[in-house]
Amino acid sequence: MTLALDDRSARVLGVDVDGQLGAVAVVAYHGFPSAGGASRFVWRLLRRIGLGRTLGYLRFAAAYDRAMHRPRAEERREARGLWLMAKPRTGHPRIGAALVRFTAEHARGEAKEICTGFVDAGNEPLLAFYRRLGYRIGPRFRFADHWAVVAELRIGGRSC
Repeated sequence: MTLALDDRSARVLGVDVDGQLGAVAVVAYHGFPSAGGASRFVWRLLRRIGLGRTLGYLRFAAAYDRAMHRPRAEERREARGLWLMAKPRTGHPRIGAALVRFTAEHARGEAKEICTGFVDAGNEPLLAFYRRLGYRIGPRFRFADHWAVVAELRIGGRSC
C-alpha cells in the first residue's frame, strides 16, 4: 500500500468505522506505478524481504500485468482495483459493497469508464459479490498455480 500512497496515479480509499479502518480499496490508474515510485518500492522490498522474495513479487507483478492487459486505447480509461479488504465484523454487513460502489463512482468522477479487478476463480462467494454489483466475470485462466478471472464493470457516464 505504501507504493500506492506515494503515487499520483493511484488512490487509496477507506471507510472509517468507529475510528477504525473498516474497509480499504487500492485503485491504480494509467501510469501506475511511476518509475521513481516503483524503484523506491522495489528497493524497500529488497531491504525488507530479501532478493528471492522480491524476485518472486516482481514475477507475480509481471504476470498480473500480462493477465490484466487491455488495448492501449482503454488503458487511460481504466481504474484497476489492486486490493480490497473489508473487516468481516464491522457491524456494517454491506461495507465491502458500499466501498466498491464508492470506488467506482470516484473513478467515474475522474473520467474513468472501466473498473477492473483480478479475482480468484474458485472463490464463488466473491464472484457472486461482484456479479451482484454489476461486474461481468471474464473467462477463467491459469495464473501461477491457481485459476483466476477478470471482473469488469463498464461505468461510462452512468451511475454505479
